[in-house]
Amino acid sequence: MSSENQLKVCVEVNQQNIYDFNERINEKSIIEVATKIEQLLLSNGASRRKLRDVYETTIEMLQNVLNYSYDSSEIEAKKMEANGTFSIKYDSQNDTYFLQSCNLIDSKKENVIQEKIANLKTLDEKELRKLAREKMRTKKDLHDKGAGLGLISIAKKSSKPMEYTFEEIVGTIKRFTFIVTI
Repeated sequence: MSSENQLKVCVEVNQQNIYDFNERINEKSIIEVATKIEQLLLSNGASRRKLRDVYETTIEMLQNVLNYSYDSSEIEAKKMEANGTFSIKYDSQNDTYFLQSCNLIDSKKENVIQEKIANLKTLDEKELRKLAREKMRTKKDLHDKGAGLGLISIAKKSSKPMEYTFEEIVGTIKRFTFIVTI
């Protein structure tokens, strides 16, 4: 990943790339990318439900890249930029979308991420809804970047268990790859 604070986005349908995005990642570019992806998927016949799930999951995953990257930086008051990659692949035979994000994190965050994802993978849809309501009500895990509901939202939309890997880069820096199937 370069030091230019860019996000590279690739959308692929049946091994054919239909959209590339390479620009700085910030809140504005996240919405622009998600909206463009929504338009492309709609024009390719995606169902409304899948379209909504992919759109919302795209935003959550990109916000995670922006908010939790090792190299994220504040460019103005409460405005962040970061490096990262994001891709969407579609398998038309199975009507399945594969969303993948990748960003650098501080290795101190690895255990927290693993625990959160591992816990969410054990919950069914009803338990995920209950956990989301509890977090909103109690403000548990509330932080300056949100209420901690992003991973819960992603887990609710995922049709298979969320996947992730950590790869050591240098020192305390690791590459975090996160894969969601819808």
